[in-house]
Amino acid sequence: LLCAAAAAAQPVRVSVFGLFRPERLVVKPAQGSVIVVETDHEQFVLEGNRAAGLRLAGAEIDCFARGRLAGTRRVRVSARGGGPAAFELQVPGKIRRRYRGSLEVLPREGALLALLGVDLDEAVAAAVAAESPPGAPAEALKAQAVAARSFYSASRPRHAGFDFCDTTHCQFLREPAPPESPPRAAAEATRGLVLDYRGALVAALYSASCGGRTRTL
Repeated sequence: LLCAAAAAAQPVRVSVFGLFRPERLVVKPAQGSVIVVETDHEQFVLEGNRAAGLRLAGAEIDCFARGRLAGTRRVRVSARGGGPAAFELQVPGKIRRRYRGSLEVLPREGALLALLGVDLDEAVAAAVAAESPPGAPAEALKAQAVAARSFYSASRPRHAGFDFCDTTHCQFLREPAPPESPPRAAAEATRGLVLDYRGALVAALYSASCGGRTRTL
């Protein structure tokens, strides 16, 4: 195995909160941010404490924002101009997390499917933070970053309709790594590096504990 430059750092699409099979979601801008919530027919610009409530309604989504209710087949969330947005997503009463990227919400099989579109290295930094133990040495974090980037680059898609989920079935992904954090530094220090074997990307497998045994690919 050797490290080589990654060819194309394409954004990844990650399903978030899928284990909860949510029928309701709430999305709001992160502190100091502005988001645009787009339905099939209109847009809502949200800032401050304004939020949009999403509710499964059969084959559609009811989107409630700025005092109005809109029925739609999908909801998209981005920053002004369509770029990555900083936002908070929550399943009411269960879980909430901050993300940076784009969001698409679709009705699927009796639940809301929330798809996070995120820059590859943003996902790598978040995966390193989620998958590494507290206080891990810097070199171990760099190795984890290369493994995480290799898995993302070589394994897509692992699900129908999106690339990865946010659980350990694919790679554990929580919130963005803070700007000055060791996981973020590890992702930046290894930017573009992947595992390569005989000209092919390696879908690097790893685990918190091997149970005393290893396996080949």
